[in-house]
Amino acid sequence: MKNSKNYSLTRSFALKALVILSVFTLSFFIINGFKARAVTTQDVTTEVTVGNASPKFNEDGQPYEHPESTETVPTTIGNNVTFKATATDSNGEPYYLTICKTNEITPRSTGAGTCSTAGQTYCTSTQTTSGDEASCTYTALDTDPWSNVWYAFVCDANASQPACSATTTNQGSGDSGSPFYVNHVPTFSAISNDGPKNPGETVTWTATASDSDGGNVTLLVCKTNQMTNGTCTDGAWCTATSASNPTCGYDIPSVNPAGSNDAFVFIVDAVNTPATGTAQGTNSSFDVNNVTPQVATVTLNGGNDISLVEKNTVAVPVTATVVDANGCNDISTVSAIVYRSSQTCNTSVSNQNYCYPSITCNQVAGSCNNTTGTANYTCSFNMQYFTDPTDTATPFVDDNWLTNVTATDAGSASHNLVLGTGVEVLSLLAFNVTGSINYGSKEPADLNQTLDKTLITEATGNTGIDQDHSGSQYMCTDFPTCSTAGGRTRIGVEQQKYSMTEGQSYTATTGNHVLSVTPTRVLLNVNKPTSTAPVQKNTYWGIAIPTGIATGVYNGLNTITAQVSATDDW
Repeated sequence: MKNSKNYSLTRSFALKALVILSVFTLSFFIINGFKARAVTTQDVTTEVTVGNASPKFNEDGQPYEHPESTETVPTTIGNNVTFKATATDSNGEPYYLTICKTNEITPRSTGAGTCSTAGQTYCTSTQTTSGDEASCTYTALDTDPWSNVWYAFVCDANASQPACSATTTNQGSGDSGSPFYVNHVPTFSAISNDGPKNPGETVTWTATASDSDGGNVTLLVCKTNQMTNGTCTDGAWCTATSASNPTCGYDIPSVNPAGSNDAFVFIVDAVNTPATGTAQGTNSSFDVNNVTPQVATVTLNGGNDISLVEKNTVAVPVTATVVDANGCNDISTVSAIVYRSSQTCNTSVSNQNYCYPSITCNQVAGSCNNTTGTANYTCSFNMQYFTDPTDTATPFVDDNWLTNVTATDAGSASHNLVLGTGVEVLSLLAFNVTGSINYGSKEPADLNQTLDKTLITEATGNTGIDQDHSGSQYMCTDFPTCSTAGGRTRIGVEQQKYSMTEGQSYTATTGNHVLSVTPTRVLLNVNKPTSTAPVQKNTYWGIAIPTGIATGVYNGLNTITAQVSATDDW
């Protein structure tokens, strides 16, 4: 026997061929004169048994995922992971691709091999021609873990000796190799914020959220109900990322309108997968409180003392600066009162001697700055000529004039500020004398039996009035020269008398006053006006004509000077 040879075809199977050659040598003898000959041709029989070989992954056909399922690009639940590989069967038989959860498989003679443990199969391809690419698909389930190891096998369905590929180099390589990743949707069950807040404070949102995959979750607090790929479409109040239960805060500007603000909340995982849960996409709105405006500064008449105008009014300005943390557009009204400091002043006590209430203030054009919440205001009112003075030698010397400015916002919150240092309303000593002293036609030695020429004195300022009376030394026909030439003569000033009592006789020994060239105080006691109604008192005048006076028209000049009366007489 020879030519015996063993052929090892796979790790599992062997094919043996045995060739046996038997050679028989025949000897021929020359008998009866014949000559013997050698045989040169011989038939030999052969036999071989061919075993079944398992299919093998091609060098360039190793198993892989398509598309790749990685930690950064995992497969979403409900989506497919497709496995592909190319294998060749040396027996030329078709094969099946099977993806198992464990590194073991059992061949079958009636189809694809089965993963050795029940329930451990991801997928199995259809029958595939040797040398062609096979593929199978697995749909990711919610019950799958984050990381899923897989093993690929190719098996034939040989009826007598089914075979599968070995348990080595069957997991692919790189991102397309084992494992594949299944992304689970994060959960988002609750949201809260700690509003309302004032301008300048921080409102904070706290979420109850997590990701079963163990990755971070991101809280998005969006200005609108629009979110795409982990980004607020129209801007975010705030965002934050953490392992679970993220919180984030929004710093409200120091000047911010009052009211409610929409805040739509979303949770996404590390690959921007939106969460499920009752809180997802809800409006966790926050309120900014209405803050009371502040009157920052006030002035009255620019800080200057107030001078009045006789028998008229004078416009007096009030200015103020108002700050509102909700913005200067939130300020609805600004008003002022101006008053004498010891007096109560309001709408029910309106008295123009000492109280000017309900003065409307207007915002200065262009002064509203919503960055700072500041605006300037001006108010103006007309102060009457009889308003109480507060300077020296008046009954109100211990007072001054103040203003109280009140700002009210759209939420009816208000604040007022009283001027710290007041100003004075100055005394206005003013009067008006009506009537004339025309003694008419008289003869020498004649006189006014009764002082019947009336002068009316009206107080036209804000003080009580007395008077000083004086006259020119003479009344004469050539006044004011009053020469003695040409036979002219003069009537002395002392011939005139006056009284504060009506009907007084010229010759009375009491109650009459003789006019002099020297100013003489007359305690007329005209009261201080308290309204526009006239406040008046009269003086009564008369004259006695000396004997021997030449005929003619005699003129002179009497001077009446106002004086502030004693404060007790106002």
